[in-house]
Amino acid sequence: MSEKHARSLQNAISGDKPKALESETGSVNSRLGMPNYHSFCPLCAEQDIENHGVAYWHQLHTLPGVSACHIHKCKLVRSKIRPKILAIPDLNQAEVHKASDNEILFSQLSAKLCQRPTYNYEPATEIIERYKQQLDCAGYISEAGLVRREKLLSDIRSFWSHLLNRPDFLNLRTSGKEHNFVRDVLTAEIKRTHPVKHILLNGFLNHTDQKKTASKSSDITPRISRASGDNHDLVISLLKDGMALSKTTKESGVSYYTVRKLAKVHDIKHKTKPKKMTPEQEHQALELLKTGLSMKKAGEQVGLPESTVDNLLLSHPEIRAARHKLKKTLHSERLNQLRGKALSIIQDNPDMTRKTLTDSYPDIFIWLKNHDKKWLYSHLPKPLTASQAQSHRYKHQQNLWKNKQRNAVKGLRSLVRKMTTSPPQNQRLSISYILKTLKVRNPQSHIRKTMPAFWRQLTRFAETHEDFQLRKLHTLYTESPALFTIYSARRLLKIAAAFPPVSDMVLEQAQELQKSDFYYQRPADLQSLLLRNAHNHSVQMRYYEPCWSRSKANPIKFTIPVSASRTLSERSVVKII
Repeated sequence: MSEKHARSLQNAISGDKPKALESETGSVNSRLGMPNYHSFCPLCAEQDIENHGVAYWHQLHTLPGVSACHIHKCKLVRSKIRPKILAIPDLNQAEVHKASDNEILFSQLSAKLCQRPTYNYEPATEIIERYKQQLDCAGYISEAGLVRREKLLSDIRSFWSHLLNRPDFLNLRTSGKEHNFVRDVLTAEIKRTHPVKHILLNGFLNHTDQKKTASKSSDITPRISRASGDNHDLVISLLKDGMALSKTTKESGVSYYTVRKLAKVHDIKHKTKPKKMTPEQEHQALELLKTGLSMKKAGEQVGLPESTVDNLLLSHPEIRAARHKLKKTLHSERLNQLRGKALSIIQDNPDMTRKTLTDSYPDIFIWLKNHDKKWLYSHLPKPLTASQAQSHRYKHQQNLWKNKQRNAVKGLRSLVRKMTTSPPQNQRLSISYILKTLKVRNPQSHIRKTMPAFWRQLTRFAETHEDFQLRKLHTLYTESPALFTIYSARRLLKIAAAFPPVSDMVLEQAQELQKSDFYYQRPADLQSLLLRNAHNHSVQMRYYEPCWSRSKANPIKFTIPVSASRTLSERSVVKII
């Protein structure tokens, strides 16, 4: 950790902004949230009671992703955190269960990382260099020095399969091509990488069983060194000793074509003992090579190794020259074909930017960028300036928020249908609860600005504390109306868990329920109000809605002004006498 990062982390810990602390520790970047539970080991708790007289929470048991005790190798017991309540580990319902090998290994590595002294930390560059050496020995780095990410992540997922399926690691992206797992761990410039990623990679590389699995599952032969000069010297020495090309490739880790090229450059006569082939196989292979098919695919179709097909092609230089000519012809034909497609796409879509064209048609524009960059840039639209790019992004965001608003309104309407028939008993339908149910994670102030139509219907459907207490009274009256002829209004509010009343209106409605003179129909009003088409006007615009009196005997229709910034329940208690 650098001094600058340590200083910013210290300021985040001493400050009062939890989001800054999560960002500095890497929780946001790695998508690993803060745990909402306490964990303890039953055996450690018993030892604490014997030694200190009371059990307490251990710091190593509360680390992210740790689900086993690194000492006793048993599963941890988790208890949910209750705000403003001080609690200690409860041994009454604690049972000892054996943990899996992955859980034990992860907990041991986490404890080892936390117990290291602060002055003994290695620089990030040394850690990354050690990672790359281990990956190189395991065969996860290509000859060009690139990491084979998909193969590496596939083996990591198979190694930590029991651990990564747990809810703690669901948001950790270790699959697909759009991940940043390997990039974050192997890049020294990224300072906010979560330690969990290092633990997963370190445990995979250093575990003994993993090396056996990697050697069986990978056909790549570990190479001695990635330095091209040392490998080339080794190849030359092996060829001079009389070793065959294929065996030299296996011993040195250099590709077959590089070994053959070095033998030709240094004029080394190598052993060429091609596999015996029939005249029919030779004829079929030559015919396939004339069509421009690769040597590997031609050998697979005929049943010959690639080296045999290569030696056969070397003995026919006229076919080799024809293949080069055919390759150039096919390249020019494809170039002209993709040029025509690109010009037609650009003419048909004059409003699309360079990035939009590349994202929409990657097969065409990326190939032209790699093979004919000068021609492509001369025919593409002019690049956007900084102000134009900002306005284009803003337009895209507007369309994005319209789609999100449409989906949110659709989800809210289905929620209204569900809540009108079976609302939650002990839960107020607040704005926060509805947003959590719909999985809308944006702040309310942001929703009010970007999704006004959704906010308008959301505030109509949300319950105030007064509406919540009225709903409790109505439920109690529906279930047991006999209680309203026995107890007083205050006692009824206590039975309905609506005491003390938030307003005098709740107490008055309880008294009216005793006289059977209250008709609660807010859910039906909301259903007819929300399931109709919404108008996309401003949130603060005032509008008028039809309402009816609460009396069953003589309902009177009237209209009252309602503001979109207030909920309908604030106007729903009006009664006409």
